[in-house]
Amino acid sequence: MDIALLTKAAIMGVVEGLTEFLPISSTGHLILAGDLLGFLEPERRQVFEIAIQTGAIFAVFLVYWQRIRETPR
Repeated sequence: MDIALLTKAAIMGVVEGLTEFLPISSTGHLILAGDLLGFLEPERRQVFEIAIQTGAIFAVFLVYWQRIRETPR
């Protein structure tokens, strides 16, 4: 495995995690961080960004699952 690629992916994950709950675009930050890091070619980076954002959405859903279930219908 390429340790540099794993490090860049981890940094991208941290950027997504830190900016997901801010009232600013986490996608914009991923694009900027990816450009600054030279992370993958554009097509492969887009797939990574989609996957990481899907994971963030899933994590939010898991965290708030109890509240979602308790919402009156």
